[in-house]
Amino acid sequence: MKYAFLAVILAITTTTFAFSEKPRDSADYTVDVHVQSSRIITVCDQGCTTEQHLIVLIGTKKFDLKELGYQMNLIRVGNYKAKIVKDETPAPYEYRRVYEILFPDGKVSSFEVVGEGDLE
Repeated sequence: MKYAFLAVILAITTTTFAFSEKPRDSADYTVDVHVQSSRIITVCDQGCTTEQHLIVLIGTKKFDLKELGYQMNLIRVGNYKAKIVKDETPAPYEYRRVYEILFPDGKVSSFEVVGEGDLE
């Protein structure tokens, strides 16, 4: 029972941080993101969790983005503005990038790049 209570508290806290309600300056969000598909998947290891993945076009490249946080509502297909909040390149052939997507109501959510290319 304790673990179920802790899981609920963690989910509420994570959801609160995933969709921040601070006012945003839309001028900071210069990256055009076209969401082609949105899905929620279940990942099981020692326990099971859900993850939201977006297949997006940024420029001419296709990416799989994984939401950082917990959100059970699907993001609608369409065009959004974003900004890069983390961009690390430890070697010329690898990188780690996180985008923050701005939604029309001013809320934001962060997504990490977990796939690149012809993601079929």
